[in-house]
Amino acid sequence: MFVLLLILHPAQGVAETDDFGLVKHGSYSVGYFDDILLHHQADTPFIPASILKIVTAQLALETLSPAFRFETEFYVNSNNDLIIKGLGDPLLISEEILHIALKLRKKNHLSFNNILLDNSSFQLDRPTHGIGTSLNPYDAENGALVVNFNTINVHNQGQNGVISAEPQTPTLPLMKSFGKYLPKGQHRVNISNTPGAPLQYVGELFKAIFITNGITILGEIAEGRSTDDRKLIYSHISSYSLEDVISKMFRYSNNLIANQLFLTCGAIQFGDPATWEKARETIKLFAAQKYFLKEPEFIMYEGSGISRKNRLTANAMLKILEAFALQSHLLPEEEGRRVKTGTLTGVYSLAGYLTKNEQTYPFAIILNQPINTRDLLIQRLEKELP
Repeated sequence: MFVLLLILHPAQGVAETDDFGLVKHGSYSVGYFDDILLHHQADTPFIPASILKIVTAQLALETLSPAFRFETEFYVNSNNDLIIKGLGDPLLISEEILHIALKLRKKNHLSFNNILLDNSSFQLDRPTHGIGTSLNPYDAENGALVVNFNTINVHNQGQNGVISAEPQTPTLPLMKSFGKYLPKGQHRVNISNTPGAPLQYVGELFKAIFITNGITILGEIAEGRSTDDRKLIYSHISSYSLEDVISKMFRYSNNLIANQLFLTCGAIQFGDPATWEKARETIKLFAAQKYFLKEPEFIMYEGSGISRKNRLTANAMLKILEAFALQSHLLPEEEGRRVKTGTLTGVYSLAGYLTKNEQTYPFAIILNQPINTRDLLIQRLEKELP
């Protein structure tokens, strides 16, 4: 059995082991921590799965600053084409595009020729490491210009056709082409594995919402970068704060949000365009300089935890949890705990904060084993709280 279970505890005591193989009340060196309530294999690197999103959140808060908000830029060229330049906003959703339409209309921008989509601020030479090619939303790919997490929510009504399954999103041609092959009923599916589909989705969604709100689009939708004859007409600042983005990432365990943050941090550190290499170098420097964490105890290939090449020790996780404690309210609350779970085949992890007698205790459980016993371990841990 491979168990990593750590928790801060102020009391000193004599080391002893229990049936789980956990050392009880033993003084244990873990960086700047003085004592551990329970521990086992605390310095052994394991695959962490989605608890790695806590690391990504801390990276974003320190690299981007809590005041950071994503932006999307809108230009017009000499042909009166609207150029939409994405800068990695992970929450560019239908409701946000409605805000943009209303802003443009208020500025009296009521008619455009073509819509040109500029995705150039991310240069990703390969998909996120660890994602598959399924229709599952967790396999959605990243990009500088992405709407609705690269997923569509559709209702296949059989002979009555395919419609959007959410009121804020109009029924688009792309939805009909994807949805007709799905079984009857409602489905949220990843569209990013079909070449060209993500940008087609962006263009169709903007066009439909613009037209509904009194903005005319005369021409076509195409991919195109900003040119010398462009003029910035609007820079949209997201309605969502960085803490909002992080909270939604945790709530839905959204891999795309995590890696939009991860890639953006790389671009902030080393300049545009965002690349996987810049993001990996950024987290490597961040971990080493801020928390004295280096390979092999800390390896991040991407920011969501979906890659099986990621490695983390429980010791390393506790250091991040100590730093993240003031933002612990961003984690989902489950049975009075603030926690993030992580699950891959043969990987079961749980990390966060327990509270008892108005004291908060960070903990990390990382299991790389066939059987999921994390619920038993967390119950065992809670019994030891003073």
